[in-house]
Amino acid sequence: LLPPLTALFSILQPEPQLGDLIEIFRPFYRHWAIYVGNGYVVHLAPPSEIPGAGAASVMSALTDKAIVKKELLYDVAGTDQYRVNNKHDGRYLF
Repeated sequence: LLPPLTALFSILQPEPQLGDLIEIFRPFYRHWAIYVGNGYVVHLAPPSEIPGAGAASVMSALTDKAIVKKELLYDVAGTDQYRVNNKHDGRYLF
């Protein structure tokens, strides 16, 4: 069951496309993820051994270790707002 504000926000957000960069607005920093389809994103998360260092924790921005995780966007964003931010698409080409 979705919390009411998150449910409303998800209705207003367009469905991300494969490869979209997702900017998640944490209270003290921005968390980033890549949309890989079917509601999932890939992102860096702190190792679970660090107490209190969940994906939404400020500890995740302060630790020097991370693991790559594939999780549902809804779970990674939690109650935080997010948006597709492909600001630099087409700017850096190989």
